[in-house]
Amino acid sequence: MSAPKMAGWLDKVANGDEKLGVKADPGKAVDLILKAAEYHIPKLARTEHSGEVTQNHTGEVGIRPQLTREEWLALHSGEK
Repeated sequence: MSAPKMAGWLDKVANGDEKLGVKADPGKAVDLILKAAEYHIPKLARTEHSGEVTQNHTGEVGIRPQLTREEWLALHSGEK
């Protein structure tokens, strides 16, 4: 189903359509959107660590310095 077709379909659910005999139900439209989103948004997986902890993690994150174009080229072209 294409996005424009789905938007039209959800609009008919939310606002109703007298020709088709569909009563307005905005809550149902939101429910359908959330159910459809489950197929496009990855779910978080739960993991469990069952082994022994051998190191303490400090949570520190190293950030690389910003390089200029010339510095990057110098590093990657073999020049010093």
